[in-house]
Amino acid sequence: MTELYFCAGADIPIDLITQERLLERVPAWQAKNIRRRGGPHRQVSALAACTAMLLLCRRTGKSSREITVAPSDHGKPIAAGEDAHYSVSHSGGAFLVGISRQEIGVDIESENRRIKNPAERFFSPGEIAYINHGAEGWNERFLWVWTRKEAYIKRDGSGFSRPLSGFDTMGMKDIRSYRENGYFLACCCADGSEPTITRISAEEIIKCAMDLHHTNLR
Repeated sequence: MTELYFCAGADIPIDLITQERLLERVPAWQAKNIRRRGGPHRQVSALAACTAMLLLCRRTGKSSREITVAPSDHGKPIAAGEDAHYSVSHSGGAFLVGISRQEIGVDIESENRRIKNPAERFFSPGEIAYINHGAEGWNERFLWVWTRKEAYIKRDGSGFSRPLSGFDTMGMKDIRSYRENGYFLACCCADGSEPTITRISAEEIIKCAMDLHHTNLR
């Protein structure tokens, strides 16, 4: 079963003490990277990473201290020895977390993001033809394709080390696309089933993180 958790209000004011409590749930190497970020981006990253750990705890029945998460060669977080895979993405004040028994990749982009002069070398001929199919809706089509590309390479774990024009996401049945609350979402998972999408709030995540024994994100 593949689950997606979507938070569209992760940029609400949260004090630094609370942010540190969230980061207590996160692997030390990841918390260190998040602390280097400034402003709202730091907060959104902390909420997203904490959500991922809470979901891993629920899936495995273990505490966050019992789960070892380490980055792959391309930076993808891997839960070592666990029958659970996850992926995290954030955009502005929102984030998306996907969790599954299979390898998974997710991506999120705000529909308000405006693209100028995109490099066609990042896309296959089929994707370019779809994006450029008329001026109206061009930006939306670009974001729809781009989130699918990102989700695919995140599942693959190769990052941007492979040529993005070398694969076409248009007909890939293991990539699902959605439009939720002003955001484009994409999920790539070999599971094959339709993922469930759950909306969660920053307050809900904080409440769960404060209780070391409570990992129920609905």
